[in-house]
Parts: sequence; structure tokens; C-alpha cells
Amino acid sequence: MKKEEARRIAKAERDSLTAEQKSVYDRAIQDNLRQVLKSFEGLKRIYTYVSTGSEADTLGLIKESLDTGAYEIAVPKVAGKRMDFHIISSMEDLRSGYIGILEPLDSCPFAIGAEYKEMKERVSAVIMPGLAFTAGGKRCGYGGGYYDRFLSLENWHLKIAVCYSFQIFDDFDNCAYDVRPDMIVTEDRIIHISE
Repeated sequence: MKKEEARRIAKAERDSLTAEQKSVYDRAIQDNLRQVLKSFEGLKRIYTYVSTGSEADTLGLIKESLDTGAYEIAVPKVAGKRMDFHIISSMEDLRSGYIGILEPLDSCPFAIGAEYKEMKERVSAVIMPGLAFTAGGKRCGYGGGYYDRFLSLENWHLKIAVCYSFQIFDDFDNCAYDVRPDMIVTEDRIIHISE
């Protein structure tokens, strides 16, 4: 299957979810994601996309982490072809930005990832979006390359993709530049990607 076809199928199925189905799936994904994150004892910071439209929800994770202080939350802001992450302290730090997606205010501090680079344990995680995946770790994003460029510079983070199970395909032609996640979390399974 061509990656464009996998993208089209996944997007159409995602967009066809009813609000009730999406809510049930999103709660299950968040339960599984919570389990994964708790398994990494030293985890301090989560870099996460801010979900929009029919994407697998991340707002629940963001709100919960801000409310409990369990993790420092950093969210992306698009600057040309670059994507920078900024630390937020509340949902009030978010405003509509690039293509209508919620982004951090300019006043929010940069998330400097280099401070974690030399640590032996994984203390930071990136929650990655995407349209199509395989259980072997192939990933097709939206085509902008923002996460791929960011993760090529900061490749030490734990990489977790979240999606619905119907977004996982047997195979598609390789997205050569798309960074592979370390694991994929769906509503019904947690897939650990082996190298």
C-alpha cells in the first residue's frame, strides 16, 4: 500500500468516529498512556502535541499533568519550518496558532532538551502524532516533517506515538524521513518497537 493511501484511509476512518466512540477510545488511550508513563520512574517532562479535530486526544493528559504536577508539560509552536517546544503552566498559556492549533504564548519559556541528553535514564518523552503506522514502527505523519526535524536534533527522548488501532496497517511503502517511535499506544494495546 502507498503511504498516501494509508493516510487517506486512516484520516477518513478517524473523521467518521462518533463523539461517543471517540470519547471511549480516548479514555482507553489515556489509561494505557498513563500506564506507560508510570513505568518510567525518572520521567520529568513530556513534550506533547495539542490534539485538534479527530486526532487522538492529548488534552486530557495535558490537563491532568498540569493539575497534579506529575510532569512538566511542553507543547509545540511552529516557527517557519521549525517547531519549538515551550513549557506551559496552565491551559491559559495556550492560544490559537498555526492552522488553528493551540500553541503556547510567546512568553512561555523554551523547553531546553539538552539538559537531559547525558542522563542515563529516560527522563523526557515526546508524544508523537501521526496518520498511519505499522506495528513494526513505520510512521507517516502529516507531511510537514516538524517532528522529524525536532527529533533529529533531540533524539534522546523516549518517543511514544498515540493513535487509534485502525490507524495501524500491515505495511505501507516506507516513509524514509519519518522518525520511528519507541512504542505505539492505542485504545487496545501498547506496542513496543524493537530496533
